[in-house]
Amino acid sequence: MKSLVVITLLIFFSFSCSKTQNTIISTCFKGQFIGEGCWPVIQIIEPIDERFKDSRWGTSTTIYDYSVEVGTLPDKYKDGKPFYFTISKIDSNMVHTANCSTPQYFIVINTYSDSACKISNN
Repeated sequence: MKSLVVITLLIFFSFSCSKTQNTIISTCFKGQFIGEGCWPVIQIIEPIDERFKDSRWGTSTTIYDYSVEVGTLPDKYKDGKPFYFTISKIDSNMVHTANCSTPQYFIVINTYSDSACKISNN
């Protein structure tokens, strides 16, 4: 009986986690480049996803909420103008060096676009 309860709970949690992951992967986000930490840093403008609320990054004069590091960012998106993207992976366990400031989350961008949700791979 205990085994059946444990298996049922494991199945429930695995589906709830994959639903959240699938939702985030299928979401088209709007963001903008705000600077360099250990990696390029962008601020997520919309949709507002509460999981990124406490992921902050800043300079000596400005702190940005909803900030994430990205592994790579094409130079054309480093001009501070908004762009659109989808995410293929979120990580909060990145190892960083002590000589750069980092937000809480690191994301891997799957696709980029200049216009809302007209996504193409770059």
